[in-house]
Order: sequence, then C-alpha cells, then structure tokens
Amino acid sequence: MLALRRLSAKARSGASTLLARHATNASRAGLPRIDAATAIDQATRERFDADGAVVLRGLAAPEWVDALRAGAEANLEGPGPLCDEHADAAGTGGRFHDDQFLWTRHAVFDEWVRASGAGAARRRLAHAS
Repeated sequence: MLALRRLSAKARSGASTLLARHATNASRAGLPRIDAATAIDQATRERFDADGAVVLRGLAAPEWVDALRAGAEANLEGPGPLCDEHADAAGTGGRFHDDQFLWTRHAVFDEWVRASGAGAARRRLAHAS
C-alpha cells in the first residue's frame, strides 16, 4: 500500500525534474516496473484531486514489497549516520527508527527511487509532466 499526498507546486516541480533525470525504461534489478498509465486511472486522479490523498493498493508488486522490506531490515541492522531511535531516546520502549537518505546506502532504495516507475505514477496522479 502506498499513500500519496499532495505536494506544493515547487516540490512537485523539483521532484519531477529529479526523477525524470534518473528515469530508465526498466528496472535494473529485474524487478517489475510500475506502469503509471495502468496504475493511475482517471477516477483515481479525480479522487486525489478532491481528497488530496489516495491509497494505491497493489501499486508495488509483491517482489518490490519483499525487496524493500529486506532493505528496511538491513537498514535496521546497519543504520546510517543520520539515524535517530526516538523511542529509545524518549525512554518509552518499543522502536521508532528514523533514518534518512536510504537510497545512498542501499541499492534497493536507489532502484525504487530511480527505476521502479513510482515517480511516473506520482507524476500522473498529480497531472505533472
């Protein structure tokens, strides 16, 4: 499940430019590429326009979910320098792990950002080019 929220025009423009610069025709890791035209129909776009958010169940194929889950587990085991463990710091128990720039350290997140087609789906949803 992937929930998308409305971005400001400036954020949309910057994100679209960055993702377009790195877009490829197919996932380099052999994971299935999201087909934005199939994933985001007109009714979904209209719901997003009206509500500001939609849930896109099934957008990411199970292979992607498994790969991203494994990447998250790897990050939990070897967090980056910007990681915060909020629950531990607050002494509340449990775990609230916050890390940043995962795509710079874990190939699966780089692949998701640059080649999965998620960016194209986001652009289609937001009527961005």
